[in-house]
Amino acid sequence: MSTMVVELEFRCDICNRTVADKAGCIIVRYEDLSEWHHQDDEWKAEHPGPTYTAAEIYTRPDPAPWRIQHDACADDGVQGYEINVDEVRTWQALLCWTAKLMDRTWLPLTDWHLFVGQAAGGRGERVVPVRGDAA
Repeated sequence: MSTMVVELEFRCDICNRTVADKAGCIIVRYEDLSEWHHQDDEWKAEHPGPTYTAAEIYTRPDPAPWRIQHDACADDGVQGYEINVDEVRTWQALLCWTAKLMDRTWLPLTDWHLFVGQAAGGRGERVVPVRGDAA
């Protein structure tokens, strides 16, 4: 019986406790993606372009957030694109998921780049690199 090496731990955005395997996911909610489209349409109406100043670009809506949550902490009925935490416990798995997500046309509308960047840089408290020998 082989044991998977755990290189990454995830903390629930709701209760701030570590999410165990089979107990939660990373999710981008469909309603957040829809809301981003709505806000971006309004922004484009106010900024008809075709070019924008740096100051204008900084007023564009924030990307749809990826959230970490326990199944027990999740809002009932909320739908989204989910990745179970047990599927991304290693850096290689996180990289493979990133490659898979890059095929999704909606990925640039999300903060996945920030999510992965914070993990890779050891910044933040949501994705925590496991220190030391996990064996």
